[in-house]
Amino acid sequence: MKIQITAGDVMEPSNWKELVSMVSSRAIDAKEFRINMEKCKKIDLAQFNALVMLYVKLRRQHREVKYTNCSHPSIQKFIQKTQFDHVFSN
Repeated sequence: MKIQITAGDVMEPSNWKELVSMVSSRAIDAKEFRINMEKCKKIDLAQFNALVMLYVKLRRQHREVKYTNCSHPSIQKFIQKTQFDHVFSN
């Protein structure tokens, strides 16, 4: 089962943990996650760290995770500084 989530609606600085909770609660049902970052117009380090932690958590559970539409400069800035560039795509 595949699950697609649009992250822009839940990636506000005050509630970015919602994305982690939402995806974690659906992890039992799905093997593959596609998280659309198109609506995320600005992302900070804490939010990016949450995305990476979510990726690591789901990979440990043998789930496939991909972040799509990550072309915004604030997201690209963090992608270029990490070893997780294979997870984030434009």
